[in-house]
Amino acid sequence: MKTNDEIFARRRARPYRPCQIRRVTKLLILSLGASVTTLAAHAAVHYQVLKAFGGVEEGTIPLASLTQGKDGALYGTTYGGGDGRGTVFKVNQDGTGYSVLHSFSTNAIDSQNPSSPLVEGKDGALYGTTQSGGTYTNGTIFRLNKDGSGYSVLHNFGNGADGEHLLAGLVEGTDGMLYGTTSGGGAYGQVYGGFGTAFRLNKDGSGYSVLHNFGNGADGQGPQAGLVEGTDGALYGTTYFGGTNSTGTVFKMNKDGTAYTMLHSFIAFAADGYSPTAALMQGTDGVLYGTTSGGGTSTNQYGFGTVFRLNRDGTGYRVLYSFDSARGDGAFPQTALIEGGDAALYGTTAYGAVSPGNTSYGPATAFKLNKVGTGYSVLYNFPGDVTYGYPFVSGLILGTNGALYGTSLSGGPEGQNTVFKLNEDGTGYVILHSFGLMPTDLMSPFGGLVEGNDGALYGTAQRFGFGGNEEAALFRLEARSGGYTVLRFWDHQVWDGSAVSGSPLVEGADGFLYGTTPRGGPYTNDYNFGGLGTVFKLKKDGSGYSVLHSFGNVGDGVQPLVGLTQGSDGWLYGTTPEGGAYTNQYGETLGTVFKLNTDGSGYKVLYNFGANASDAAYPSTALLEGSDAALYGTTGAGGTNDSGTVFRLNKDGTGYAVLYNFLTNSVDGESPSALIEGGDGALYGTTAYGGPYTNQYGYGGLGTVFKLNKDGSGYVVLHSFGPTDIGGRSPGKLVEGRDGALYGTAASGGAYTNEVGQELGAVFKLDKDGGGFTVLHSFMGAGSDGQFPAPLLMEGKDGAFYGTTIAGGCGLGTVFRLWPPETPDILDVKAVGSEAQMSFAGVSGYHYQVLRSTDLKNWTSSPTITMPASGVYTNLDGVPTIGQSFYRAAWVP
Repeated sequence: MKTNDEIFARRRARPYRPCQIRRVTKLLILSLGASVTTLAAHAAVHYQVLKAFGGVEEGTIPLASLTQGKDGALYGTTYGGGDGRGTVFKVNQDGTGYSVLHSFSTNAIDSQNPSSPLVEGKDGALYGTTQSGGTYTNGTIFRLNKDGSGYSVLHNFGNGADGEHLLAGLVEGTDGMLYGTTSGGGAYGQVYGGFGTAFRLNKDGSGYSVLHNFGNGADGQGPQAGLVEGTDGALYGTTYFGGTNSTGTVFKMNKDGTAYTMLHSFIAFAADGYSPTAALMQGTDGVLYGTTSGGGTSTNQYGFGTVFRLNRDGTGYRVLYSFDSARGDGAFPQTALIEGGDAALYGTTAYGAVSPGNTSYGPATAFKLNKVGTGYSVLYNFPGDVTYGYPFVSGLILGTNGALYGTSLSGGPEGQNTVFKLNEDGTGYVILHSFGLMPTDLMSPFGGLVEGNDGALYGTAQRFGFGGNEEAALFRLEARSGGYTVLRFWDHQVWDGSAVSGSPLVEGADGFLYGTTPRGGPYTNDYNFGGLGTVFKLKKDGSGYSVLHSFGNVGDGVQPLVGLTQGSDGWLYGTTPEGGAYTNQYGETLGTVFKLNTDGSGYKVLYNFGANASDAAYPSTALLEGSDAALYGTTGAGGTNDSGTVFRLNKDGTGYAVLYNFLTNSVDGESPSALIEGGDGALYGTTAYGGPYTNQYGYGGLGTVFKLNKDGSGYVVLHSFGPTDIGGRSPGKLVEGRDGALYGTAASGGAYTNEVGQELGAVFKLDKDGGGFTVLHSFMGAGSDGQFPAPLLMEGKDGAFYGTTIAGGCGLGTVFRLWPPETPDILDVKAVGSEAQMSFAGVSGYHYQVLRSTDLKNWTSSPTITMPASGVYTNLDGVPTIGQSFYRAAWVP
């Protein structure tokens, strides 16, 4: 058996690749972003995270100003998100085309947490810095092409007297070298972590040298801003501490580090201003302009900050403007100024005016000021609530179209981070992009998925963070495009449901989605708490929500924990684990089977569990309608041995029979999951406990996979999970694949563990005769991978398996997709004259089709082909649709 290290190394070496779709537009090939990455290998299981909840896969907390590339696009960084430690992103000036170019990993040696602007080099590549990560965990300099390729770490900070903790970005000098500062490290003040450095290096990472070590005597200390090269070829910058008064400086030096000069030393708590955090800006008049985060002439003893000017020789220092939030100004400018097309100065403040009658500060502002200090005006008060400490707005940049662009930590829908656009006169504020992480985003998608007749995936999850009374939600996810929408939140309203159940929704023949909630509704328990559950329906766009039935009336079932089944007769069938006519010796009700129409009429309890001492009890899995039109289900307890049962019931409530009583011994399973009917007509399921193996504490069993005929005969354990079985334990509901094998998930087991030793789960495959047990994927929890899969897989119309994990990814769970080995991999799509040519790889001897669409919804298929011995087939479409055509390949079992 492979060791965990060997498995991890192998899995890291195999890239995870997304969906294979290419587009032909006017017979020119255009890719659909990351969704068309080519798979070089085939005949292997393919795994992809479609959605990492929290939205952080697209980045969150954009702290830095944007950079406009020579191609006109905007480029930026986020401190968090991605694979856990931030991203580099791209977005067009109109807000379209948002994409993550690079995600920084939680791997300790990778760059982590960028918080400064990027710079585009003369070579067209992007260069940036990170606060942490790298070989010494103290930050890095990295390089990245504008298409996201070519990522490399150029320098790792923190080695000896090297600098560390980069808060600022880089500047490319006229000599082609990169220049920057570190806020810590260096030769002086090591007992305090160092007072910082100024450095330079070549764009290939060579030639790194420290130009200046801050903190020697009355020198400046702790530069938090980057450098700027003046028109005279010298470098100019600021420090937050140090200087004659220990409250910051403006300095100048040559690009080789010589002739270091302190041009100005700020004075604490004075009209002068102090502690600058932003880089300088050289105006078209040759003068240096900057801001201080404190000081000025305001009535506050510490001041609210200033805008200042200074000649390049250190003369002519002057405060142009002192902020005072009490008079409606902004407060605490912490970002660099820019010069607009009208030669005025533009900038932002971290906070806004004090609210009338209140001592708290308002949200951030954008302001304008003439270079002589006149004409100050607040251009825009950014939306957002500073209660939770999210007022930050980045510095502005001036786009080639004359508009101002920036990022903010609030202001988007439900308060999330944004990229925004603003005109120089303060009009035209537009949110171009809202980053995903927000207090009201979702987490732990526990209810599995259903594929609608529109091809989208629908699922349920919990609501994360500050949600008031809302606890659960319904989401929609486009598997191909990645489009994600929250359709509905559930709350504690008296008649509404609450906390959606842990089974998938069901799409009715009428196109509506149906489900249950374990709480909500007008009835309450003996403690007058929570409501006793509902059955609901709604349209796939989230509208038309209605409660069809509220549980809790006399003799009714209560608190349904699982989803519904629509029978061939059109009725909805379900179970409740409590309620009904019978109780045990402790007075606990033992559950029901019920049915109702899709309009809510005709509700009826078909069966009350607990009719005798050996009857089943506590049904907690969804029902199955067999090919014989009868209902089949399981109970978690009850039966002859009180270890659960498999039961059968006609849809009119007659013919109830316990088909199998699970035993409490070392071989049989206990506590069965939901059933499926195989193509051979037999019932298949799993048990959460039982089997011959025990856990590390010596009890419980680790679960089984079993088979049972519909007449109750032929029970056999096909597989018992065990301590050396990396396939998992506590397995969930099975699904039969197109190849006739059984597929499932296990919430524990697998090849990987977390920091407290918990196994993270796996997806497995098993033949229906019990042979061929295979682990298809072990959840890692690292990067964007999930952990602890929900006990429900779904096979999509495309032959792939879809599921969810309740944790991992970006911390809040994932939706994942897994392809079987036979899945084709597109290798190339191109125009050949007036024809469209697609090459794809597959398994020799297997059957495949090429499909074409103009809208990604309706597909036409080619005749079935057999994959040749080479494993590669090239298809030629002689009459592609004029305009656009989409192509994909499909395995035909």
